Amino acid sequence: MNYLSANLQNALAQLGLTTPQAIAQMGVVKVFLLLKEMGLTPTQSVLWRLDAVARGVSLAQVDTQRKAVLSGSLKTHPPVAIFPSAQKMQHFM
Repeated sequence: MNYLSANLQNALAQLGLTTPQAIAQMGVVKVFLLLKEMGLTPTQSVLWRLDAVARGVSLAQVDTQRKAVLSGSLKTHPPVAIFPSAQKMQHFM
């Protein structure tokens, strides 16, 4: 997870995503949207970095074609939401 800042790694940990495999399993576009839902303001370069980490490739290997695919997926992805904490769920039950 070399391409990700400490702040970004902390945010991912809050989502339970601590390995490249976990990011890949959830999908980089969904992870990116969840980061936005958390109140962060990631740029598209964060999306490219997440993709590189999830695929285990260098950042240079996220080429223009791959970036276009990711951008298209981002535009068509359904909205995401963060599941409420147990405390909040209990409050509303």
